Amino acid sequence: MDTNERLAQIKRIFIEEGHDYLVPKTSTVTRVAQGLDGTHRGLYYIWPEKNFYLGLAKSPDAQISFKRMDTHVLKLNVDLRGLYCGKGDNSQIKKEPYKQFPEGWREGVSKYLLEGSPTIPIHFKKTPSGRVKPTNLDFKCRLKFDPMDLPVLLWNLNHLEPHQIKTLESKIIKTIWPFCNNETYKIRKKKNVSKKQKQYFTLVSEFMLQQTQVKTVIPVSNTHLTLPTNREV
Repeated sequence: MDTNERLAQIKRIFIEEGHDYLVPKTSTVTRVAQGLDGTHRGLYYIWPEKNFYLGLAKSPDAQISFKRMDTHVLKLNVDLRGLYCGKGDNSQIKKEPYKQFPEGWREGVSKYLLEGSPTIPIHFKKTPSGRVKPTNLDFKCRLKFDPMDLPVLLWNLNHLEPHQIKTLESKIIKTIWPFCNNETYKIRKKKNVSKKQKQYFTLVSEFMLQQTQVKTVIPVSNTHLTLPTNREV
């Protein structure tokens, strides 16, 4: 689907849920982060052209701007120190990092925003006590352009209840599958695992066929190769 087709699907979902469709306001990451736009509850769609990410702000005191976009700014700029420490310099061992950097987001930022598409490391690791300590905070990378200029579509849904906003978000994600959303990442990861399993099974089957007859290999490949220990081997 291209951008227009995805927006048409979003409009369809609004109508199916019994809501009047609102034409979204076009803004940028900068304007939303500064509170110039998005000071309301609702849905937001970052970089629609790339189908990058769809999010929501649904709680009564939530806002798309400060309470959502602030975190995204840290991720878009690959600010691992900011994601761990927050606004201060608290790089000590603590209960949890300031913000998470989910794998789907790291893949998306690497693919679309970074020169050379390097793997973005995690910014913390667990200690034996269950707390976290910082790691990779000085990770270096080069952005292709300023992500603060990325377009953002905003739907002001202050008139809807939190559960209605959540329903819209869930149905839209499972229709357009934005790249960075966790739901999309899980599907992508599952497909990658299945592809690797198929490659492994093919390799082992070919090796076995060099040693024995087909009628002997088939029942073994249908049972023995499905065991987790063999996949690990």
